[in-house]
Amino acid sequence: MEVVMGMVFDLIPIVIAWGTIALVIATYTPVFNWISYPMGLYMKLFGVKKAFAAAPATLVGFTDMFIPALLLGASVR
Repeated sequence: MEVVMGMVFDLIPIVIAWGTIALVIATYTPVFNWISYPMGLYMKLFGVKKAFAAAPATLVGFTDMFIPALLLGASVR
């Protein structure tokens, strides 16, 4: 039970904060549009319609998935 409470009060707020920061950056700045350009080319190569519109969403999805793992890896060391 102590481990679960530690995760609830230690890890989840950090993940929520970093996820919020990443989504604010994705929503209000063109950073993800810039860094997703190669992904747009890759998607266009495979025939995805509106590849450059979908490319930033793929990177935001990766960011949302991997932020908890990156934070957990940093705290374990």
